[in-house]
Amino acid sequence: MLESIGYRAESCADARAAIDAIERRRPDIVISDVYMPVGDGFELLNWIRRQAVDLPVVVISGSSSQSYDPLELAERLGAAAVLDKPFRQSQLAETIDRVLARRPPPPRA
Repeated sequence: MLESIGYRAESCADARAAIDAIERRRPDIVISDVYMPVGDGFELLNWIRRQAVDLPVVVISGSSSQSYDPLELAERLGAAAVLDKPFRQSQLAETIDRVLARRPPPPRA
């Protein structure tokens, strides 16, 4: 979906793979599902908040339980934005643009 609207994207199967990818080449933004096979979006979000404080994270999820709302929890943990699945491509693009527009400019050399 991201590549079809002009973004360069790298996909990771789980939180550990995402952490490895972020350490190798820091992206402009991370989009993470809450539920993944190894680790989860909360683990990834917490790691990013500790290691790369200014890296914006958009958290997505399509499920909620009666005991908690995963997107509300993600916001409390520091997600820059959340999206409830299913979402439209235009919603994703608007969210990315909005989140990246809030980012401070890079430091002058």
